[in-house]
Amino acid sequence: MKRNILGNTGLRVSELSLGTLIFSKRQANLAVEQGACAVKKGVELGINLFDTGSSYGTQGHLHEGLKGLGDKVMISTKTRAKTGELARKDFETSLRELDREYIDIYHLHLVEDAADLAARRF
Repeated sequence: MKRNILGNTGLRVSELSLGTLIFSKRQANLAVEQGACAVKKGVELGINLFDTGSSYGTQGHLHEGLKGLGDKVMISTKTRAKTGELARKDFETSLRELDREYIDIYHLHLVEDAADLAARRF
C-alpha cells in the first residue's frame, strides 16, 4: 500500500487508515476478538495507521489486534476532555489500554467551534 508523509510530522503513513469506532457498542458492537481480527487483516493489507478514541470503548480491540507489532504501526487517539487534567487522565488510560509507551497522534475530539476551543483549560 502506498505510504505518504503526514504533513510536517515525518510520519510515513499508509494511504488508508483504519478507524475503530465501527467496532464499538454504538455501532457494530464487536467482541474484542472480532475487532482484533479486523485490525490484523488491516495490517496484512498494509495499513499502518489506526484510529481510536477513549470514548469509543475500542482500545482493547486495537491492543489485541496489534500485539507484537510494537512501533511498526501508528496509533491516533483522542480525548473529549475540557481540561488538561482530564486530558492527561484520558491519555494515561489510552496508554494503559493500548499497552503502549507513547501515542503517535493525539487529538482534541469534538471541538465544536472557536469558542469551545477557547473555553477548554489546558
